[in-house]
Amino acid sequence: VDIDLLRRVSVPYLRSREAVPVFSDGKTATVVTPDPGRPDLQREFSASLRMPVELAVGPRDAILQTIADYEQFHRASRKEVSAGD
Repeated sequence: VDIDLLRRVSVPYLRSREAVPVFSDGKTATVVTPDPGRPDLQREFSASLRMPVELAVGPRDAILQTIADYEQFHRASRKEVSAGD
């Protein structure tokens, strides 16, 4: 999972869409979702990430777990920065 891509989208948004951007080659991003037939997701993520998006299918439970793990990582990183100030 590309953390730089995740940072461009809020955790509540990821959770509400049940989708995670996982990879970018610098020209196109890949977003994993349990329902890759949703053109709205492709448009929304393309606007958020400022690049074309390809949708890929993935298990809902794994996507939600990835979002939860990222949220924990993000919180831990914030605490480290705050403690270092």
